[in-house]
Amino acid sequence: MTFLFAVNADIGLSEVMSLYNHACHPDPANRDPRPRVETACGIAAPHDTGPSPIAWEDGVVNGVMHGGILGGARRKWGDDDDAVDTVQRFGNEHGVSADVAPL
Repeated sequence: MTFLFAVNADIGLSEVMSLYNHACHPDPANRDPRPRVETACGIAAPHDTGPSPIAWEDGVVNGVMHGGILGGARRKWGDDDDAVDTVQRFGNEHGVSADVAPL
């Protein structure tokens, strides 16, 4: 939660919700660009059949494609945007990124 609070303080709540939406939908054909809160990642998109997991990086878990927060930031803003660097930095600082060793 501290990660989300930090990102919210830096880029704003509406951007965090949009980032989450982009993270929930790694498949561009299935992306729902509307800015809104999704209570279960993936259910609200046009072609989704059910909830999907969300992680730091995009990937596959038990044969199910899932989106990642960092991947969502890259889809939303592009690889070279400062907002992506902000998400990466806060991920590292708050222990949610792939670059943080487990406890």
